[in-house]
Amino acid sequence: MQDRDSLVACASDADTSGSRLDDEHVRLVALLGRVAQRDSTAFRELYRLTSSALFGLAVRITRKREWAEDVLQDSYIKIWRFAPSYDPARASAMTWMLSIVKNQALDLLRRSRQTDELPEAFDGGRVPDELEPEAMLQRNRDGRRVSAALQKLDALQRQAIALAYFQGQTHAEIADTLHVPTGTVKSRIRRGLHFLKALLESEALRQGAGCHSASR
Repeated sequence: MQDRDSLVACASDADTSGSRLDDEHVRLVALLGRVAQRDSTAFRELYRLTSSALFGLAVRITRKREWAEDVLQDSYIKIWRFAPSYDPARASAMTWMLSIVKNQALDLLRRSRQTDELPEAFDGGRVPDELEPEAMLQRNRDGRRVSAALQKLDALQRQAIALAYFQGQTHAEIADTLHVPTGTVKSRIRRGLHFLKALLESEALRQGAGCHSASR
């Protein structure tokens, strides 16, 4: 009986996660449909739900927060303008919006080729596989698990990691924000990421062992 209950619990967790993602997709599709009808309230709600993920992609491609902010603004203008052309049969709502951000960011980088501001990481038009919309979407799906693990970190470590990975700040910028030496920032991030990795790996092993033992 206990083994069967464990199997049911594992299946239930998977079903719940899948259902939550389906609900999110349906909600975004509905909002885009209303935006296509020029519903400004729906547009504000869409921004609230998606701007963090879209800004994160813009930061990772441009490597500059101020550029990412410009990309985000231009991307939402395009989302507003082209919402009537969105087809949910061809792509999920989030993938469609992430693609717009990616293209806007790459356009900005190409225009910046004529200046000395071009980030060294830019290779002329291709973004790394991990920054492609589908990969970003998968990371967003794992976001709740990472967020829960972050809450278990030391507050100072969590703050440094949040500024670096969610706000796109450099070590020097974080040091200015927190009024601490750059070396301290690097140390907090390094220790925090090490602990975060250990937490996530431990959770994955625990869940895997529980489901495996229940299936035997």
